[in-house]
Amino acid sequence: PLFGGYLSGVGKDTVASSAGDFAYYLGLKLSLFHVAANGSSTDVSDYLIGDRGTDSLALTDHLAFTFDPANNVTVIPVLLAKVSGNQTNTSESPPPFGNPVWDGAYVLRVNASGFTLLGTVSQYPAGQNYGDSSDSGLQIERSVIIGNYLYTISQGEVMASDLSSFASVATVALPGS
Repeated sequence: PLFGGYLSGVGKDTVASSAGDFAYYLGLKLSLFHVAANGSSTDVSDYLIGDRGTDSLALTDHLAFTFDPANNVTVIPVLLAKVSGNQTNTSESPPPFGNPVWDGAYVLRVNASGFTLLGTVSQYPAGQNYGDSSDSGLQIERSVIIGNYLYTISQGEVMASDLSSFASVATVALPGS
């Protein structure tokens, strides 16, 4: 639940299969619904992230989803997959899987008209992305907003980022990483 009868949902975008009565998962999908007093709901807006293969811990763990009601900001961990070259045709059956290219958190403002991307943060060192590093302990699992800072938590570290520029301010390595 968000504000004033609005509800946010996290799932997967889909495309119907031409070969049967099922659908293929595509990228990540954030949906904003308005729920009326009588219980009926309306899909107000959808925000799509990545191609087939994009994933988020928030799909299976509600604690990975952060909403800051003071700023109407939501944070969601994302493993971003992109389809390369000429394989972007989602009418293929099955649609092509993307390659994992980035891992971090998307920070979005949400209001009654939908989602707006404010920025992204990643705990991987500058110049490295998911897949470029052998360290899988930097995949963001939790986040919290305190004041003007976004704190992201992975198995390997806690990172504080400025909430306006998304620049890393400090990191603390966790034991065993």
